[in-house]
Amino acid sequence: MSGRKTDGEKVVKKVAGKKSGKRKVEWAGTQTANLVRRNGGVYYAQVKIQGKTYRRSLGSAVLGVARVKLPLVLNDIRASAEGALAFGPGGAGGASKATLRGCLAEWFAVESVRPDLLESSKSFNVRRFDSLVETLPMDVAVGQCGAVVLRAWWCAVGGRFNAQYANNLLSVVRVLVDMQVAAGLRASNPLADVKRMRVKQSVRDLPSGEEMAALIEDIRSQRKRCSEESADMVAVMAYTGMRPGEMVRMRAEDIYADSVRVRGTKTYAERVVPIMDEVREVLDRRREMVGSVWSIKSPTRAMTGASERLGLHVTPYTCRHFFATRCLECDTAVPIVARWLGHKDGGVTLLKTYSHVTDKAGMEAAKSVRFA
Repeated sequence: MSGRKTDGEKVVKKVAGKKSGKRKVEWAGTQTANLVRRNGGVYYAQVKIQGKTYRRSLGSAVLGVARVKLPLVLNDIRASAEGALAFGPGGAGGASKATLRGCLAEWFAVESVRPDLLESSKSFNVRRFDSLVETLPMDVAVGQCGAVVLRAWWCAVGGRFNAQYANNLLSVVRVLVDMQVAAGLRASNPLADVKRMRVKQSVRDLPSGEEMAALIEDIRSQRKRCSEESADMVAVMAYTGMRPGEMVRMRAEDIYADSVRVRGTKTYAERVVPIMDEVREVLDRRREMVGSVWSIKSPTRAMTGASERLGLHVTPYTCRHFFATRCLECDTAVPIVARWLGHKDGGVTLLKTYSHVTDKAGMEAAKSVRFA
């Protein structure tokens, strides 16, 4: 065979022989992943597993034949390497990704120290970690944890948890299995083409404008130690759409003449929300404070008591849905409402979540359409 490289080949590694005059070994890569050629002759399967490179001859210098043999040889290499990692000199340390337990521990360790994650997100990761430890086949070796086992896990999780949380768990497990693929322990991810559960979009039972005003006044009238502050907090959430976590970080210097700066958001991107007439008096009073605007973390207890007295069901997050719904019902442009809420998709999430509102507005608009 000549030393001339065929189309698509490139030199990826040269290993010098000993000074005894042995011929240098030249490995040339190809356009096919994990396929290399030695000295312009026989093709080899090549894969890196846990930082170590494994090669095995395909017994042919014909590219088409080598490509046909490649998948079977790669699977054989991975199976042999898995056994070496699990039972060889490296012990458990060398096989950290050989089980889902090791992958989950590594994922959680990385997520726990991410500086860009809010504490609420880290707390949610703790919850997901506990659920996965409880439901996953944690200590089953890769060879015995294939598509059947993983899909059986997905069926069990889908029947146990609500759709949104089950989808969250699936996202993590996909990452774990991808870690094994990247380590060379799997050829592919069996969960890559698994469909996520459909999240049911229900029409939210929200208070009317009069009911929200009555709830705020009921909280204020209790005259307990935190009644006034709780009422103000509910009013700001209901008429600005701020998340409960964003409310806690609110400071006096964030309140301007006609708008409020929202900091500490889920995406770390600050935004500005206009001050509506219904909350102007509250924010004018809070602007006179120094530093943090609130001394309490949440008005949940006060809201629960007022809801029971008035026969409503209102939580801190209900206030955000109330704000979005009222803005849409008043024909505010969807991109503008999305920006006020801190959505980055221009209104896609808003249209999906509040489709019943836009549908109602569409039916009203249809009454004015004329075709002649």
